[in-house]
Amino acid sequence: MIRNISNNKNTCEYIIIGDNVTRIFLFIIGFLLIVIGFSLLILYLNISHMYNLYNYVNFIIKDKSFYIFLLGELIINYIFIRGRYKNEKCL
Repeated sequence: MIRNISNNKNTCEYIIIGDNVTRIFLFIIGFLLIVIGFSLLILYLNISHMYNLYNYVNFIIKDKSFYIFLLGELIINYIFIRGRYKNEKCL
């Protein structure tokens, strides 16, 4: 539900009901994905002390935990970028 809170109908001041709940939910999901992915990356770092840096980076790029971490980062960045430009572009 969208309500215009300004007297002038040409402005971009809207209250989107439920938008904050969605942002909080996405933030929690993104944060959990970052924690899970980063924990798995650190766990592999602890057990791969005998390998060189090339093998470690090669494994990280191919591992699912790296993509879980990136997905969490993308969700968090989307929330903050959308919040920053919300009033400027009337999203």
